[in-house]
Amino acid sequence: MIFLISLIYNWYKLFIIIWNHIKALKRKEIVSGTSDMQWTVSTLRRAAIYLCLAISSLVIIMTIFLIMSFTYGYFHLSSTLFNYNTNITYVIVWNFTIPILQNLVQFFFIYK
Repeated sequence: MIFLISLIYNWYKLFIIIWNHIKALKRKEIVSGTSDMQWTVSTLRRAAIYLCLAISSLVIIMTIFLIMSFTYGYFHLSSTLFNYNTNITYVIVWNFTIPILQNLVQFFFIYK
């Protein structure tokens, strides 16, 4: 939970810095009258969009993991946990879905 909150906070701060830098470059471009900074502005916009996509997917994955963890903890000793289909769902989500999604997001972070 702390990781999720710190991730969102740091994403917000970085996103604000990127957008302020884009605004400053646009003002500088208007004042100087040159269009040399258009490539930098478009690169920063793409970086901001990719950052939003990656962070939002991480937040979704972590939210699913938190929901699964809390439901597992809540139904820890109930008869629901001994249901075969419920156990298979937990195993598939925890051991396959979440790690695969996290690796895809990390791949997206590295190669975009």
